[in-house]
Amino acid sequence: MTTTEKRDAAAHAFAERYLTDVQREAALDQMEQMRQRETAAMARRVGAAFASIPGWDRLTVDDHTQLAQAIRGLPDDEVVARYNATALSLLTKRGVDVEANTRFETWKKGELEKERKAIRDEMAAELLKKEPAPDLSRAVKQPAVPDFSKMTDDEYNHWYVTEGSGKDLGLVR
Repeated sequence: MTTTEKRDAAAHAFAERYLTDVQREAALDQMEQMRQRETAAMARRVGAAFASIPGWDRLTVDDHTQLAQAIRGLPDDEVVARYNATALSLLTKRGVDVEANTRFETWKKGELEKERKAIRDEMAAELLKKEPAPDLSRAVKQPAVPDFSKMTDDEYNHWYVTEGSGKDLGLVR
């Protein structure tokens, strides 16, 4: 037994026990009118809430007919839940997530490149961590530079072949 049926049964039991026939009919009519007013007011509030959802205006007449058929004949306490489920299903089916797609495209244009740059910077930092750091300490002594003015041609040729460019100049044989 639904909540509405329980409420109606309690109202009828009260009317049967404490009221005359005329009073009973008047009270039951008054309760029915009040329930209809409240149901209509609630339906208007729910409808207004759904109408404020972006994309609601894109639903077709067939969609609204399907929505009306989904709630036809249901008890009052099940109408709101079925209406919500059907309306959300219709919105999803129609692909009315245009706002979400727009937000994604905006993010993709502006933020995606920043994200990619941050990832590249992180990868570069990881690669730098793997390389040995350069030795920044001063040399203990200056490297020995030969005094070329005191070298003979054979000595210079030998130095050039071993420590220079490595080509034999053939200056002295």
